[in-house]
Amino acid sequence: MKPVNYITSFRKLILTEPISGSIELMPGINITNDPTIKAQWLTPQCRDAIGQIEAAHLERESNFVFGEFDTEDMHEMPPEASSSRSSDGSTFFSRMPGCSRIT
Repeated sequence: MKPVNYITSFRKLILTEPISGSIELMPGINITNDPTIKAQWLTPQCRDAIGQIEAAHLERESNFVFGEFDTEDMHEMPPEASSSRSSDGSTFFSRMPGCSRIT
């Protein structure tokens, strides 16, 4: 069992009221706009891993989505859900206009 953490934001979602702590949207998926929680996740090590531009973006956003899941839970997912490759071997980015094929 190995825990995997993730952070992101929901595009075009604007939270106008402050959230003290966080709200669990569903198991393993939490949302907040609490600056204290953002700071707990956006550590110097995290910033090094994701880059300063992404970190600044996540700090600016009105919503911050985070959570943790266990890699053992991935065994229940169908292979196509746990891979960005489609059945023809292309990736998400290679199917986007202007992006080259990534192999």
